[in-house]
Amino acid sequence: MTPIAILTSRAAVLAGLALGLAALSLPAHAQVYRCSENGQTTYSDHPCGTRAKPVPMIDNTPTAADQKAARERATAEAAEVQQMETARRKAQAAEDARQAQIAAQAAEQARREQRQKVVVAQEGVRYCHRVYVGPVPYPQPYPTPMPVISQPPAPAAGALRQPGNGAKPFAQAPAAPTPIGPRPPRPHYPHYRIVCEPGYAYEGPEDLLPIQ
Repeated sequence: MTPIAILTSRAAVLAGLALGLAALSLPAHAQVYRCSENGQTTYSDHPCGTRAKPVPMIDNTPTAADQKAARERATAEAAEVQQMETARRKAQAAEDARQAQIAAQAAEQARREQRQKVVVAQEGVRYCHRVYVGPVPYPQPYPTPMPVISQPPAPAAGALRQPGNGAKPFAQAPAAPTPIGPRPPRPHYPHYRIVCEPGYAYEGPEDLLPIQ
């Protein structure tokens, strides 16, 4: 149980006690009688025979000073609970404001960094360029597929020869040309080096820089 809940319950108990003490202070006392008949003792709120004896009552009514002290304690407890609740609300509001300020500062920092990146990229385009350092001549990124022509195999010696000049029983079919299909693209790696004037650096996309 939290300290606030404990103080709230204590304040409620003290307030109820103060009301109970005020109610007990009213002059409403009932007389109790003790009766002894045949060896048995009974108690009643009215005389139960000639041998009934009144029982002296113990007055437990709190004094006026006790009632005042109870009311003062209840009031003090309630004020303390209210004070703690007010302090908690103020602390929560301060924490919310701090978190909002941190978020605003982070957003502003991100905007400044983005603007700085744009400025660096613009300055880099002005004072930096790319120099080609790859192979010469410049390779094409996608080589043009060329057909592969293969010669038909020569017939075996004497396989198609017949005695005399008679007709040949069959003729060797020409070999089918190899189909030309697209070759898979070869990755074209960059062969550039970024060169900047003294005091400048470039960290942006390389495609924005001119080639020299």
